[in-house]
Amino acid sequence: MTTKTLKELAVICGATLDGDEDKVVTGPASLAEAGPTEVSFLANPRYAKEVSVTKAAAVIVGVDFDASVADLDILRCEDPNGAFTEVIKAFMTVECTVAAGVDESAVVDPTAEVHPEACVGALVYVGPRAQVGAAAVLHPNVTVEEGATVGGGTILQAGVHL
Repeated sequence: MTTKTLKELAVICGATLDGDEDKVVTGPASLAEAGPTEVSFLANPRYAKEVSVTKAAAVIVGVDFDASVADLDILRCEDPNGAFTEVIKAFMTVECTVAAGVDESAVVDPTAEVHPEACVGALVYVGPRAQVGAAAVLHPNVTVEEGATVGGGTILQAGVHL
């Protein structure tokens, strides 16, 4: 299970933390459904009353939101919607279905540089002088054109043309 501290989440979503920076959070949830180890957000003032009754460990709010709820840590930012999106991404886990190495059906130009730790899927094309970095994942049917660079750790989903 992926966990993050509130300090880490504040950095990820560009927020200022009012609360316990070492508190551990296990994921995101809505205000109504959040439990004591989850983070939520308030973007629409219409739901402001839910902040006072949420069971969330923390809530992402706008910079001007006035919140004083016991045991509720607050992450303040300019864009709570955008910040919550970043938090969701931080907890997402992507399973890689592409095996390490270069699939036998992939076409890699001899002048291309593919890092040995890269994962190059079926029917991928890597053109002349292209570069694919360490731990990069190229899902099936990706095209990396001449001279393009795929940075280390980058994931290109099926059908991407770079």
